[in-house]
Amino acid sequence: MKKLFGCFAAGCLVVGIATPASAQLPGATVGLKVGLNVSDLSGDEGGTDLGFSSRTALAIGAAVAINVNPVFAFQPEVLFSQKGATDSDAGVDFALEIAYIDVPLLAKFSVPTPSSIRPVFLIGPVISFEASCNVSVEGGGVSASDSCDDALIPPRKSTDIGILGGAGLEIDVGPVILTFDGRYNLGLVNIDDSGDDDTSVKNRTVTGLVGIALKLPT
Repeated sequence: MKKLFGCFAAGCLVVGIATPASAQLPGATVGLKVGLNVSDLSGDEGGTDLGFSSRTALAIGAAVAINVNPVFAFQPEVLFSQKGATDSDAGVDFALEIAYIDVPLLAKFSVPTPSSIRPVFLIGPVISFEASCNVSVEGGGVSASDSCDDALIPPRKSTDIGILGGAGLEIDVGPVILTFDGRYNLGLVNIDDSGDDDTSVKNRTVTGLVGIALKLPT
């Protein structure tokens, strides 16, 4: 894990130094993002796949892009991100609904173009803090929802760390920038905290976001 963050930081530093000091810096932006998560859990218990299905839910938050040069920016974000997974058995549908506060710390690489539309690429770590956990059940004449602890769901680690990669487009429309991106966040932490060494459960999330960013004065 230390090597992963070390390589990320070193790459950001190299890109920042590689651009000539005379290049015009484009300033910074602050904005909002909203979209959808399609998440599931990679579950393994004693070598057996737990077979979770995906859950679609909300992602919303804010981002600041600090432009180091016209190609590279550091983009920290804070997102309220609903994740989890679903399952079904004998006509009854189950949903594990875990909400996180995600803090992506992203390197953003922009591709210069002669138009107002430019492709961007994102990579970096994500630190996630559990905000809530609920279980819902529907089917067989039953519809109910309860907290994970009351539903006797095995204990979970409250903090997750993942690695995110993504790509998208930015459209410059004067004082604001419209953003569209898709990203994949692979959880690196086994969030199962039951003490069972044979069980591994990790978050996996595909996210699509649209946003608007305001250019700050330079």
